[in-house]
Amino acid sequence: MPIKTIKVYLAVVLIAGLIHACGIFDKDVTFLVCLAITVPCSILTSPLLYFVVAPALAFIGIPPAVGQVVSDLGYALVGGILNVLLVKAVVAGIRTFRAARSV
Repeated sequence: MPIKTIKVYLAVVLIAGLIHACGIFDKDVTFLVCLAITVPCSILTSPLLYFVVAPALAFIGIPPAVGQVVSDLGYALVGGILNVLLVKAVVAGIRTFRAARSV
């Protein structure tokens, strides 16, 4: 995966996460957009941030609005970064498998 592609993808994820976190558009729609562009990893990161991180932030005294922004932006960014790592791992695994077969 070229570096430029990764940067563009992460920039799109960041912008979508900011739009969702700031509530510029309908939160239900932007949530689905963020979820769609960061699948499969956002399936794991979204519940983790909403049900573990957000309550933990509230428990330590962080205002609820800040915790919500961290959760909204966090699941998109973490999901996007994990997707990049997942794709790189799959590509490396395929290359290793092909190299082993050609020997």
